[in-house]
Amino acid sequence: MMNVARIAVNYPLKNSGLLYFYEGELLRGQVVEVPLGKRKSLGCVISTDESQSKDFKDTPQEKIKSIIQIIPDSRLEESELQLFEWMASYYHYSLGQVIFDCLPNFLKRPRALDKTIG
Repeated sequence: MMNVARIAVNYPLKNSGLLYFYEGELLRGQVVEVPLGKRKSLGCVISTDESQSKDFKDTPQEKIKSIIQIIPDSRLEESELQLFEWMASYYHYSLGQVIFDCLPNFLKRPRALDKTIG
């Protein structure tokens, strides 16, 4: 069975995030790659139990896409998420935009590290 998560994406939205299907285990604060229109975008998991939410019941299931991948070793702490949620509400700014504006570049665009022996 597919689970439903709310993901805050780096895009101006009125609500706190978009719904995506996922399999396996997903934790609040994890950074994931999701489809957003015709492109891919990074997002942050806001909640993982959205199957009973009004948004899920009102949205046709064929419109809800699946998470592409979970970015390894990139999870925000609960205190950071609470701060970002406060900032988004105080400044009337999209939660996903607040999160990704505050992250350092290596978390926004993760890539493999090069090892040099010397």
